[in-house]
Amino acid sequence: MYGFQLITALRERTNGVLDFAEGMLYPMLHKLEKAQLLAGEWRPSADGPPRKYYRLTPAGWEELQRKRAEWTRFADAVDAALGRARR
Repeated sequence: MYGFQLITALRERTNGVLDFAEGMLYPMLHKLEKAQLLAGEWRPSADGPPRKYYRLTPAGWEELQRKRAEWTRFADAVDAALGRARR
């Protein structure tokens, strides 16, 4: 996806809870690209200037799995502290 597609997808998938401004998202994408967790590729656009599309690198996939596991442990701990069982 390119940046604006990412913003739109996140907004739709989270019912508007995650609604990033372009000025917030692009610095994050550049940081992830610099860390070699994302790879960017410029592609022509039929309706405007070229767009930069991003994909996870193998290192990015590994980091995603680590972060998912970390988030699950954190969310489980919060739910346990609140006396709720996670689904």
